Amino acid sequence: MKRSLHNIESQRWLIALVEPIHPLLFLVVISLRIPWAGAEAFKHDVPDSEVHLLETGHFALEEDGAVIAELIIRFLTTHLPA
Repeated sequence: MKRSLHNIESQRWLIALVEPIHPLLFLVVISLRIPWAGAEAFKHDVPDSEVHLLETGHFALEEDGAVIAELIIRFLTTHLPA
């Protein structure tokens, strides 16, 4: 079976491979307009992950850059040691 990061099974395979070495943290920011079930799978597979679905288009950083920057800053200050 070819492994692809775009399907849920290979996400679980990757998590099982890496997590014993280093705890995983994921911040997923994705448009509500892009149907991708894998974003929600992160919540199940990596409990400390954050998934944010924004009402934005293909150019999310141009449309909602300030919101995304705030999510990144808050995520890093919450999860990484000072």
